[in-house]
Amino acid sequence: MISICKVHAPKKLCDGAIKSREDCLDYEENKDDYEAGRKKFSFRQGIFRHKRVKKALRHSQYGKCCYCEAKFDANAAGDVEHYRPKGAVRQDDRSERIFPGYFWLAYSWENLYWCCQMCNRVNKRDLFPLVDQEQRARSPAANLENETPLILDPGGSENPREHIKFAGAKAVGCTVFGRKTIEVVNLNRDPLLENRLEHFRVIEILNLARVYIENSRSEQDLQNINSLLDDYAKPCAKFSAMVNDYLTGLPS
Repeated sequence: MISICKVHAPKKLCDGAIKSREDCLDYEENKDDYEAGRKKFSFRQGIFRHKRVKKALRHSQYGKCCYCEAKFDANAAGDVEHYRPKGAVRQDDRSERIFPGYFWLAYSWENLYWCCQMCNRVNKRDLFPLVDQEQRARSPAANLENETPLILDPGGSENPREHIKFAGAKAVGCTVFGRKTIEVVNLNRDPLLENRLEHFRVIEILNLARVYIENSRSEQDLQNINSLLDDYAKPCAKFSAMVNDYLTGLPS
């Protein structure tokens, strides 16, 4: 998981700002029904799932999932992920759903990410744990800065690299926020771990080749292999956090 710096919000989300204002007014008029789950918002998915929104998110994230850093488009469709869940929210798997969710952020550019279906639909879903549940924002009037989310925000002020490191192909939480993110999104699920391990072995082989070339004193070959390793470590490469942790841990 790496920090994401987004491009400018697509103009299509201006339509979402209008719809969001309408939803906020409706919430104020029917607050009891919404909070009891008797009435639910009808979100316009054609806005936050619009092709221009998806394109901008994919571009900002180099085509990678915001959580697991996998490149999955060739084999599966991607989701527009709401960091703060829009319809309902839960503290953990044992908790009751709280209605409504962060409905006023449904079309917020800062709340949207490009995500693989496994991270979004199977694991994170409507989970959004906080350090203190009593500080959860329940309406547009609430101050989000009072919340301390336990799940890392890929585009937030906190660099995920300070909270999650890699021991080989395994994600390891260095802080409570890193550990909770790994748990909720399941960043060590078996298929993902196998995929990362396969990629990790390629990096190991390239590094072994570099050691061999260094001993053979072939300057051009050494430049070529170093260039390859640099490419694997760039933010646009899949699993770049894992690769950087491996390369950083090598003796200089």
